[in-house]
Amino acid sequence: MRILLVETEAVASTPLTQTLEANRYTLDRANTTQSVLDLATVVEYDLLLLDAQTPNLNSIHLCQRLRSQGFDAPILLLTASSSDADMVAGFDAGADD
Repeated sequence: MRILLVETEAVASTPLTQTLEANRYTLDRANTTQSVLDLATVVEYDLLLLDAQTPNLNSIHLCQRLRSQGFDAPILLLTASSSDADMVAGFDAGADD
């Protein structure tokens, strides 16, 4: 399984990264909108994990762009927010969870 992890804080992703790699997932990392779009057009991913709180990256807009460009792998937004409005915005943008 090939996963694209989108996070700007490398330290924050360490436990998640270690767990995924320990379970033998192939993990690519991106930290800008453009790098996500570039990778998503040339690599076939099984899953995209997107930190919804990533500074300088609009996760809602990124989900919309990916879906409009035909990206059909599941997108999971990782967030500490439990706001109903945030969840609805994520789903409306094309996130799966």
